[in-house]
Amino acid sequence: LPVTAVQHPATPAAAPRPQAGIVAQPQPVKPVPGPASDEAKALAAANGGASKLPPPLDKLEPGTDIFVSFSSASMSPFALNWVANLRRAGIHELMVGALDEGMTKICEEHGIPTLSIEANSIKNRGAANLRFDYSAYKRMAAMKVQFYSNILRLGFNVWA
Repeated sequence: LPVTAVQHPATPAAAPRPQAGIVAQPQPVKPVPGPASDEAKALAAANGGASKLPPPLDKLEPGTDIFVSFSSASMSPFALNWVANLRRAGIHELMVGALDEGMTKICEEHGIPTLSIEANSIKNRGAANLRFDYSAYKRMAAMKVQFYSNILRLGFNVWA
């Protein structure tokens, strides 16, 4: 699966690009847990200090990277494989957005942090795999963007 990094605005940006004609020297990559923005801190305070993330992610500090994916129960083998590979790599700051009750149950059974996504608009789709129902796929894509945006507003960085 391709991984796309979405960086919260409060974390430092990557180094500027060199001017045309100048050869850039490779720069070492340093993981930098960015400071939480005042907006993210205020939002967390307004929520009683809770980040609205599932346990154990609810204990993470804003500015932390979180790996996020989505799945319905019909595609759960792919989600379980994704989680297993992240865990093998030592990454435990992960979450699966459950598109149906079946996926929520599967995540709970496997100890995977999950949030149910209000997916009424895709419940009655023409195929188990959303990629075969283009209309439902577009609605699901919009839900994913909103879901990522909510996590970013809480002050976390999203790897999707």
